[in-house]
Amino acid sequence: SLGGLVLRIALGTQPGLNPAPRMLVLVGTPNRMPRRATRVRRLWPYRVLGGEAGQLLADPAFFTGLPAVSVPYCTIAGTAGRRGRWSRFGEELNDGTVSVGETRVSAGDSPMLLRVRHTFMLMNREVRTAVVERLNDDAVEPVTVRALGSGSRGRREL
Repeated sequence: SLGGLVLRIALGTQPGLNPAPRMLVLVGTPNRMPRRATRVRRLWPYRVLGGEAGQLLADPAFFTGLPAVSVPYCTIAGTAGRRGRWSRFGEELNDGTVSVGETRVSAGDSPMLLRVRHTFMLMNREVRTAVVERLNDDAVEPVTVRALGSGSRGRREL
């Protein structure tokens, strides 16, 4: 999930890559400040285990400063997290760490929802298949993604 943020920063600092990536697939990436990080940022175990990256996740200025995504992208969000009265997310769909809303790059995004938890998303066969399909030119169904940057704000079929 943090890899998606690293890729966003890398793409933002290298405008005009030639060839540009065809597609950016963000798997469980918190594209908005995750509420879980803001709640635990001062706890010693989180500070030790999360380090600087963990602290950035709880910094609004970090998310405000993220570069816009300048290539077609899609987001994949997990929905197997607890919901309800005892959940930190209330009734909002989540993967146990990041809510679906926190994965959206922009308000109009419609993440692909898969019933998986955050920690082992990349080991999940359904997630891996979805990523490959999104990156494969010969995907059976076209994927609707939002292309941002360079004045383009429309939807595009791949």
